[in-house]
Amino acid sequence: MRKNKEKSTHPALDRFPFSTIITRWLFLGAELGIALYFVFDFKFDLGLLFIIYALICGTVLLPLFRCVKCHYYGKLCNFGWGVWVSRIFPKSDNTEFSSAHGLSFLFWPLRILPIGFGSIQVVGAVKFGLEKISEGLTAAYTVFIDSLDFFDLGALAAYLIIIYLHRIYYRSRSCSRCHQLKICPVYNYEIISDDTKES
Repeated sequence: MRKNKEKSTHPALDRFPFSTIITRWLFLGAELGIALYFVFDFKFDLGLLFIIYALICGTVLLPLFRCVKCHYYGKLCNFGWGVWVSRIFPKSDNTEFSSAHGLSFLFWPLRILPIGFGSIQVVGAVKFGLEKISEGLTAAYTVFIDSLDFFDLGALAAYLIIIYLHRIYYRSRSCSRCHQLKICPVYNYEIISDDTKES
């Protein structure tokens, strides 16, 4: 497991400003918009299932796995979930914040599917190009370029950049001011290995 050696020099906030929450939601909206484009473009019915699954992940699984154990339960957290979650879900007796982190694999399809569907045409272009390699590099390159959809390629690049920038943003503006910083497996993966050693 990789160790995060970053240390926050900022005091933790009991209530995050709306500017942080809105910025995170803008990143999330952009990411979700591109994700929906790729999934719906692949198959409409799958896109509908993807929306339902994303809603379940955001409004049921995330609150049950993290929010009910969080310091910000009932407060305005950096994602804006803490207040409304406290009105729907009871606070957990288990305050071990990292205890359900292993179940985070349930969120993986929300990024794996869009990246996979966004990459399909790139893989197809490579395949078509390789099939023409016997006719020479020029023929293979021409087929490869002709097979690419540059709008989709740009959308995939934008999607990956947005995910990266969102991560940079929340780690610098949210994690650094969060009361959960020292015990959060999202910020420091080594916490999981430490928990495993102790058990």
